[in-house]
Amino acid sequence: MKIDITSCDIDINETNKDKAIIIPDSYWSDPNDSIYTSTALSFYKELKSKTDVEFLSPPKNLIEQRSIEWFGPIIYLSMNIIQNHPDIIDLILDTVETCATKFTRKGESPSIKLKVICEERDGAKKTQLSYEGDVAGLDKIKHSLDGLFNGK
Repeated sequence: MKIDITSCDIDINETNKDKAIIIPDSYWSDPNDSIYTSTALSFYKELKSKTDVEFLSPPKNLIEQRSIEWFGPIIYLSMNIIQNHPDIIDLILDTVETCATKFTRKGESPSIKLKVICEERDGAKKTQLSYEGDVAGLDKIKHSLDGLFNGK
């Protein structure tokens, strides 16, 4: 299991800060392009049944996954959604587990790659958490995200 936390430069419109946002994988190479991993659609559908979520821009293309790893979408969480929906991290991690488990064969433990971008307390600083590991390590993501949102 590996968790990396780095600063991140991303500009999100204020009107999108009251929901979870799925960021295109192509955002940093071309912010106007909207290419997402193929898992982003199933993740969106699963999470949409639990909370408010949107794509940053409508998907134009999907990156087909041909791997034994589950590549999750890039998720953006603002301080506003954390304050208004304190259970959002649990909902997202439950959805990651559900989607990754459906992706793998029965009896196999899914290998997960996931990125979560958080807007920290001051609203100006953005931090990216990158996770590579199995389902059992998702609890450590929750602990790390709670620390980022609480300024620890």
